[in-house]
Amino acid sequence: MLIRDKSFDNYINNLYGTNKKRRRKMYNIIIRIMNNELSDRQKECLSYRMQGFKLKEISQILKIDISSVSKHIQKGITRIKTIVGYLLSDINILDE
Repeated sequence: MLIRDKSFDNYINNLYGTNKKRRRKMYNIIIRIMNNELSDRQKECLSYRMQGFKLKEISQILKIDISSVSKHIQKGITRIKTIVGYLLSDINILDE
């Protein structure tokens, strides 16, 4: 599943512009990070958000407060950005 959320698109654009090959690699890296580094609840919330669900809808589906949904999404995004930043500062993984 490719990320469709505008905040992720903006993040990727800021890193790599419109280079489709690099953008595809970055999307794949982010999906791997989501699958391996985030809590189950963070994955759930981000997954619904990426599909276009609003916070209120996600909170109703998962039966948790809107504020909890927001916190899970923010923590997940922060974790992804931290790991991506670490990877990019270590080596240029997109040129492999």
